[in-house]
Amino acid sequence: MKLYKTKYKGILSMTIMSLLLILSISCESESDSFFSREITFKPSAKPRVTTEGNQITFIDSSTSVTSRLWTFEGASIVNSDQQEVAVTYPNYGTYPVDIQVTDNAGKTFDRRFNVQIWKQVTAAFSPDKTTAKFGSTINFINLSESLNQNLEDQDFDRFEWIFEGGDPVTSTVEEPSVVYTNVGKFDVTLKVVRSFPPDSMTITMPDLINIVDVDVINPVASKLSSVGKEIHLTYDKDVAAFDASAKDSFTLTVDGQDYEISAAALAAGDATKIILTLENSIKEGDANIKLNYNGNLLSDDGSAILGGISGLPITNNLINLFGTRDGVAYSGFENDDAGVFPAGWGAWNGTANRDDYVVVDTESASGDKSLEIRLFNDVGFEGWGVEAKGWSTADDVLPDGKYQVQVWAKSTIAGKRLTIGTLADGWAQADVGNVFLTTEWALYTFDFEVVDALPRYYYQQLRATEDYTVWVDDIKLYNAD
Repeated sequence: MKLYKTKYKGILSMTIMSLLLILSISCESESDSFFSREITFKPSAKPRVTTEGNQITFIDSSTSVTSRLWTFEGASIVNSDQQEVAVTYPNYGTYPVDIQVTDNAGKTFDRRFNVQIWKQVTAAFSPDKTTAKFGSTINFINLSESLNQNLEDQDFDRFEWIFEGGDPVTSTVEEPSVVYTNVGKFDVTLKVVRSFPPDSMTITMPDLINIVDVDVINPVASKLSSVGKEIHLTYDKDVAAFDASAKDSFTLTVDGQDYEISAAALAAGDATKIILTLENSIKEGDANIKLNYNGNLLSDDGSAILGGISGLPITNNLINLFGTRDGVAYSGFENDDAGVFPAGWGAWNGTANRDDYVVVDTESASGDKSLEIRLFNDVGFEGWGVEAKGWSTADDVLPDGKYQVQVWAKSTIAGKRLTIGTLADGWAQADVGNVFLTTEWALYTFDFEVVDALPRYYYQQLRATEDYTVWVDDIKLYNAD
């Protein structure tokens, strides 16, 4: 037994020695290859979804890293080499984030992921009227934006209303109706809360609601007029005379931008109509035109007050009456091929298209093309004219009313006269006006009136006593009533 034990101990001792030797060799081998092992790559962002203007904290928890480089698209900083960095995104959108890390052996690892930035919540609302007789009900339209309306968790959005002087005083309904039984001016407050990503906004409109003890009259009609230069409001009672300061009671926005009102006055001979003159004309294509009024104008007999207006939509009726014909849209020669006579046009006397009257892509007031007109001295006094036959209303008849032609033009020689006119059947001709061209593109406008619903075509006339070239572009015809 003793001999056995001794032998066993020797074996055990040799085994331990062998193990130590193996471990020693293994450690040596690992020491040589340690820095070539793949690192643990763990970048993260908290939160991955947030609201514009908020911070996102980026953390690189990677191990065995000697350097790193973050790249942030659309953020407040472009790059960082820090393990943890806070970044702000000023604008909404989806943005990529890149990180590259390097280990001790110089090997690099890359990763890209996205963060999502939402628009801030915008609290906004509009009552269907701001002035009303006591006992009236006012309905509130919720215009708040950037909520979860398209998401499954939209029920988590919260609306908190406070109606000073109203019944109810508070509400969580999205678009409540409120009764006002006391005379006075009252505030309205709306708080909008978004659940994800979290955001909120509160708006208070002081003295928004004006409750009075007399009748209230509101516009029965509104219209954009004078080629976008005026807005007409019509009431069912004569409005009492007012001074020039009344214009400050009206405000106008176009596509969310303030639009200056330069004057307010009663229409000549019609006290039921208020005419608001704009500093700059509304343009074709302008949208979301909203009118507001918060004043104390009265009816002429003193029995009623003009109701307040909040966000009254004004229809943009500016339509180029040259419009379309045979399914082809007039677009200032953009749809015509360069080097050809323009589609939809015809020579004034019905003769064939002229070779010296051609669409070009070397000059334009806007877009890429214009109409080039080459004049020669041998044309003489008679000159020439062209009618926009086919670029008028669908049946080539302009109803009775006021109209305006707009045309951009330039000439190789300054001072050349351009005549604009209308032409009806039987040569019922009417020259609208004359202008003298310059060598730079300029917009010219011509006003005229149709009194007998005849076919009327736009035409232009130039007269040559020397060789020169004229270009015209963006010809438009608007109803100016």
